[in-house]
Amino acid sequence: ELSFNLDYHKTDLVAFKAELVDGMVKQMGLSYEEHANLNVRLRPGSIIAEIRSSMGLASIRTKPLDKLTVMGCKAEFLPPRNVKKEEAPTKVEQIEAKHVQLSARTAQTKAEVTKVRGAMKQEAEFEARQTMARLYQHIAVEEARRKAVAEEEAALKADEDARMSQLVEDLAGFERESKLQ
Repeated sequence: ELSFNLDYHKTDLVAFKAELVDGMVKQMGLSYEEHANLNVRLRPGSIIAEIRSSMGLASIRTKPLDKLTVMGCKAEFLPPRNVKKEEAPTKVEQIEAKHVQLSARTAQTKAEVTKVRGAMKQEAEFEARQTMARLYQHIAVEEARRKAVAEEEAALKADEDARMSQLVEDLAGFERESKLQ
């Protein structure tokens, strides 16, 4: 049992349980299997968290539970007491425990989805940059081709103009010679 110096009646107990279980996973390295088999029951007297597990508590006892902080309050160990049959978790408490477990799993899944989406976004951005680079390269090649064609057309036009000038001169020369004869 862990005791937290918080007012039982003024504390959001569902949020407290969620933070407690989340803290056991994140702060103390509780495994997913240990987490899934965890049952936490809260009772008054500050807030007392009775922790049970269908796997047994041996591995959980090895964790630094005294370093656990929930809602800004540090956990304190309470000496073990004999659990009477009527103190077994009620159906509501079992459902609340399942709710906390599912909330923690949902949060973990959402974090994983966010991580995957981030990776996918980075991959998509990388692919988009590669596509843009290929397009710019294609544009540069097409510009170089257009420039080469334009230069070739200009050279052909200059050659044609030179031939036309030569023909005009030759024609003018023939006309002069014909008039002289």
